[in-house]
Amino acid sequence: MITAPYDNEEYFYTVTGSYITKLPKAAKVLATISNKENFFKAGWWPGHDAARGKIMAFTYKENKKNLTVFSNDLTNGAHSQQQFRLLANSIFNAVAGKY
Repeated sequence: MITAPYDNEEYFYTVTGSYITKLPKAAKVLATISNKENFFKAGWWPGHDAARGKIMAFTYKENKKNLTVFSNDLTNGAHSQQQFRLLANSIFNAVAGKY
């Protein structure tokens, strides 16, 4: 439900260059950074190759917890306009379902 309006490959905006390296066992990956050599399109991000293939978002529903974690900047100005849906869908998904 969270990623339903998106294609299998989309562009994500980030200003921090953050990514996720470990997940809880029951977590479900929602988004990963491309493994392609040219995944980084523009900007200044020293060491960006280290992020290739890493996780950008996941959900976790277990032990009475219902979490969605993003490593990018969903609400940073108008740059991430398309990604506001991820945040909204995450909130609706957390409220709608039982864990």
